[in-house]
Amino acid sequence: MNKSIAKGATLKGNDELINKLIMLVRGDGLSIAAAARSLGIGVRSAQELFAGEKPWMKKWWEDNEERVDAYFKGFNANTNKSVMLKEPVKGAKVLFLDLEVSASIVAAFSMFKHFSTPDHIIEFPYILTYACNWLHEDLDTIYCKGLDDYPSFQEDYKDDFELVSDVWRFLDNADLVVIQNASFDSGWLNQRFAYHGLPEPSPYRLVCTLKGMKKAMALPSNSLGYSTKYFNLGHNKLHHEGISLWIKCMQGDVEAFELMKTYNRGDIPTLRELYLKIRPYIPNHPNVSLYYGGETDVMRCGVCGGTHLTKLGRPAFTNLSSYDSYRCDDCGTVRRTNTTNVTSEERKLFTRTIVK
Repeated sequence: MNKSIAKGATLKGNDELINKLIMLVRGDGLSIAAAARSLGIGVRSAQELFAGEKPWMKKWWEDNEERVDAYFKGFNANTNKSVMLKEPVKGAKVLFLDLEVSASIVAAFSMFKHFSTPDHIIEFPYILTYACNWLHEDLDTIYCKGLDDYPSFQEDYKDDFELVSDVWRFLDNADLVVIQNASFDSGWLNQRFAYHGLPEPSPYRLVCTLKGMKKAMALPSNSLGYSTKYFNLGHNKLHHEGISLWIKCMQGDVEAFELMKTYNRGDIPTLRELYLKIRPYIPNHPNVSLYYGGETDVMRCGVCGGTHLTKLGRPAFTNLSSYDSYRCDDCGTVRRTNTTNVTSEERKLFTRTIVK
């Protein structure tokens, strides 16, 4: 019989041991593996508990859902006191984020035209490093960590639970999260949150600079490196040695992690500058005016929150109405008011499109 499974059997019916395990993982930030070892629990059975893989484990989570939720409210309250938000921010809290992730390790018989199935997988991928920066803070204040910055690295240099938990805290505090390729980075975070048994962060909106450029512009390439050069921005994407850097990190090379963090950190200034450059053109940009809390006497730009607005001489038209239009003198965005200049009596005289 597998030794870890035999040890893990002590979890069943042992609420005290389960509670200790949860406190170590979700409260103290230990990896599941490290917490299991400290309590003498099999790592596999501890992982199964958080994944709810066995019937009795699923039932335990259902029976204790209220208590676990109450614990997480306290966890979230402590999170809000963290260094990541040093003081209250007026308006939307905008976070710039970038990840570097490992490769999957698969078995292949050829270097050409290989198609991997689940049976080919030797090792699943995980997150190596993250870098982020708040818009309300200076560009020099970049938060960046790799797996080598956490205690669990000494026991398992591929365990990303502590790193993922840190990123979770940033997202939990953010209102808008700006990412160059949101479907990639956001998808990665969601799958790692689910893998480690973390709940969803508090609500936030995603802004994807890649998707924004694709919809609004026609650059030959929408990559971060090309677009920053095209717009002649102050920072350019850093170069690296290639796939060998990723392989070294996946082997636990501390020096490689330092190089990876330098590369990861370098993407944040370019992402921030690119966002501010193309912000007025991003279709359906979230309305940041909503984050100023009940203001009724101040007109704000819905894209940057600025109050320096100039009324334009030309109204904005829809098929049935016209509206006063304004240009934001802070970011250059043109938006319209919500109040129409067309009366209901005038609208009665309009003809309408026939649906076919």
